[in-house]
Amino acid sequence: MPSKIVIRRSYRLKDKPAPKYDYQDYLKVAILTAINSSPPTTMQKIRKQKKGEVIDNLGINAKRKTRSETNKKYDDIFTAVVANAFLMDVKKTPAQYFFKAEKRMAQKRKGEFVELIGPGPEEKDDEDEEDEDVIVVVEKKAKSLEVEVLTQESFECACGQRFGQHSDCHRHIYEEHGDNELNAECRQCGKRLDDIRTSNVCQVCGEFSDNLDDHIASHYRNCTARSAVMECRFCTKQFMTVKQVMEHEQQKHIQKQVKKAKPCYKCNECSVECQTQEGLAMHYSRHMDIHLLCARIAELQYKVQAEKEECPFCRVHVSSRKTFRVHMLKQHYAACKSLVLMNFLPPDQPNPLNFMEVKREVEEMTANAAATSDKMPRAIKQEVKEEVHDDEYPSF
Repeated sequence: MPSKIVIRRSYRLKDKPAPKYDYQDYLKVAILTAINSSPPTTMQKIRKQKKGEVIDNLGINAKRKTRSETNKKYDDIFTAVVANAFLMDVKKTPAQYFFKAEKRMAQKRKGEFVELIGPGPEEKDDEDEEDEDVIVVVEKKAKSLEVEVLTQESFECACGQRFGQHSDCHRHIYEEHGDNELNAECRQCGKRLDDIRTSNVCQVCGEFSDNLDDHIASHYRNCTARSAVMECRFCTKQFMTVKQVMEHEQQKHIQKQVKKAKPCYKCNECSVECQTQEGLAMHYSRHMDIHLLCARIAELQYKVQAEKEECPFCRVHVSSRKTFRVHMLKQHYAACKSLVLMNFLPPDQPNPLNFMEVKREVEEMTANAAATSDKMPRAIKQEVKEEVHDDEYPSF
């Protein structure tokens, strides 16, 4: 009898889960994606906008409410502080206030100590000593709280006038007091007018200066740059330091002029006399605007086609800008005074003026200015002669 054939079966396939394929949920995923990516409708937009406005209004109202509550708290605190300030005894000094406060605290501490330990016979004897200790501590604190008043140092002239700075007192003595006045003396350092002239008065222009070295150097610098050199006031030589140029002037120029008459340059506007032309030119800056004059001279040089250091009136060439300014103010002062009042660049006249026209206009304005300046002294002299009689003049 044939034997039965046993077929061996595997049960692993039955237990294995079925594979999942992407196409099963494809339709569901596509629908959800389309719904989420679709733009919102008009109604959805309106609802969202209204919801945001409501939230904003709620936030604004909450902020306003918080701000009002905070302001109310600050007002209450300020009212309480003011009321407390009015109730305080402001007549007490810091020493009195701290003395009473320390005494009150000492009594409070003493009462607590008595309640805990109880009164003893030695405490009555030590009460006076404790009070003295408290008074000493309070006095020390009161002294530490005292405000120290710092008084500003003042410098007094012999005439009684006070100044905040020492140099101001010296300037006052130089400008207000004469050589023969007995009270022309600084009470701080004892310097008189002669000493102040030596240490603070410039020998070139006669002006008072706090820093005489820097002021004197300004007379010799040929420009305002850092590379400026010191130029002699009498010749074209240049030096590196003020000491060198002053020694050169003393040896080469000033000693030779001792035998000659002392030069004197008078101002055309007032009675001031200067020893040098440069000092007179610097003095003229008080009577007219030098910056405006330089601008006018530059415009005039452009009109007449002159060079930078060439005089537009006499066509003289000078070596430096400082010498050019001195030449213009000394030789052509009336013309410079007229230039300040002129305008060479009118908007309706773009073409440059002719040299002869400019010269004619300057001469006319110069003549008018000279005639006006001559009339003023004559009128003043006439008034003085009418008011003062001959017999009233003092006899020597």
